[in-house]
Amino acid sequence: MIISALKSKKNMLCAQKPEQNENSDLLVVKNLSIYYGCCGIIENLSFSIKSGGIVSIIGKNGSGKSTFLRTLAGIHEHFCGGFFWNLPCGGKKGIGYLPQYSEVNRYLSIQVRDVVSMGVRGKKKSSVDHALACLGLTEEASSFIGTLSGGQFQRMLFARLFAMELDIFLLDEPFVSMDEASQDILIEQLFILSKKGKTFFLAHHQDSAILPYCKYILKLLPGEHCWSGSYN
Repeated sequence: MIISALKSKKNMLCAQKPEQNENSDLLVVKNLSIYYGCCGIIENLSFSIKSGGIVSIIGKNGSGKSTFLRTLAGIHEHFCGGFFWNLPCGGKKGIGYLPQYSEVNRYLSIQVRDVVSMGVRGKKKSSVDHALACLGLTEEASSFIGTLSGGQFQRMLFARLFAMELDIFLLDEPFVSMDEASQDILIEQLFILSKKGKTFFLAHHQDSAILPYCKYILKLLPGEHCWSGSYN
């Protein structure tokens, strides 16, 4: 599921002024507690970040990583406290969300380029071609998705997201089913794009390969959390 724009929802506000200060925070989380059913899985979380960088969200299964991303994406609504996306009203910035398990049926008779083109406004060929090249899939563009390896298939999903030219990405377990070569390609692109002002939130199981590139780390533990910033 892709969310291309999140605006004016409960506890998710767009900036009141179109002009945005360079030093303003992109996201402010204030006393946020998230519930799953009647159980609290994240309690009283507060932090803020500026745009541009990679945020690692790490923890064991059941620690709330996926639910936290779904909350930021506006999908999970069982929470109290709040968070604020500082996005200019009417602006072009958008938020993309990629769940852990894809909704794309890999046995469909559809080519890689067609999948990457999904959600691209006006079907901009240049953005699709650029995304395919960045994820190392130019030669596979005309291949049917059923012929891709697990790592190639995952890279195709990221190419679809990147082709939309968004600014904020919420990625749930992005390295699942990826071989080492595919993981290296993705990490390189995340790093390059983060240096260009894009912001990534990655929920994962403390993959050591990505941690050196992270600007912030949110570690979720049973009944507590630990926030660290400015690692690079």
